[in-house]
Amino acid sequence: MKKIILAMIVLCALVAPSIALAQQTTGNINGRIVDAQGAAVPGVTVTARSPQTGFVRTDVSDGEGIYRLTALPVGNYDISAELSGFTTYSRKDVTVNVAQTSHADADLKVAVETVAQSAFFSTGQRCTASSRVIVTEGIHDKFVEALSERVRNLKVGDALEKGIEIGPVVDPGQLKQDTDYIEIGKKEGAKLAAGGEQLKLSKPGYYLQPTLFTEATNQMRISREEIFGPVASVIRVKNYEEALATSNDTEFGLSAGIVTTSLKYATHFKRNVQAGMVMVNLPTAGVDYHVPFGGRKGSSYGPREQGRYAAEFYTTVKTAYTEA
Repeated sequence: MKKIILAMIVLCALVAPSIALAQQTTGNINGRIVDAQGAAVPGVTVTARSPQTGFVRTDVSDGEGIYRLTALPVGNYDISAELSGFTTYSRKDVTVNVAQTSHADADLKVAVETVAQSAFFSTGQRCTASSRVIVTEGIHDKFVEALSERVRNLKVGDALEKGIEIGPVVDPGQLKQDTDYIEIGKKEGAKLAAGGEQLKLSKPGYYLQPTLFTEATNQMRISREEIFGPVASVIRVKNYEEALATSNDTEFGLSAGIVTTSLKYATHFKRNVQAGMVMVNLPTAGVDYHVPFGGRKGSSYGPREQGRYAAEFYTTVKTAYTEA
């Protein structure tokens, strides 16, 4: 079983072995018009108007009284509803904060912690570890700054000691592979934002600082080949669509993840990312034993492991005819 060169997507905040961060720029205001008895009122014209920009969006309530004001740019809106020329409802200063400006810190914390756990926990030595972090340009700089600080503060040491987050690399061969790829990343032009050095600690072991590259591209070897160590690369993209395309641009397809507050993007990503397992707002750390485990493309062949599908792994199907 090969791992995916994971991509985790973060929307205004996180696809794994790549992670993508995508920022939303528009949002929706939806509602329902009812009368005093709670019955739906169709045919009501609902208008959202921005006092700052003058942007206007209207919709007419349907048979269930439901209206949908979609694709509203981030900002504040005055909402009014009219039926046959009479104003039936009015509300001012309704905030559409799709870019998460007021909640960006909360989303950023979720994104940073999800990436840190996906890429570096278990010392990156698991088939579902994230090695690509795909980030949209709207949140890129703030995310890189926060993630770099988190990576620099990850505690490396004996994995059995309390408070240690990153244990040693398994053996000298794997340590050499990790450090070789770190040098490859530097030569390819990626920027070393954190870590990358071997550590000498009191207890013997092959310790390596968790390593974060920025300004990477999806064509670099550190983005396309399996390192299997505590090394991750940030790839900057313009939007969600580019993030998804970048995530799928790999020969692997085991696991992928996204961090977002948007049900629209979460649902689209789960359906369209080319991976066998998908995480939303969770690290790419494996799955429960009762569910199928496996991937697509170069990351899987034949039946899945685990769960009821595991029986197929040990099953040989035979077709036979007998004439009585």
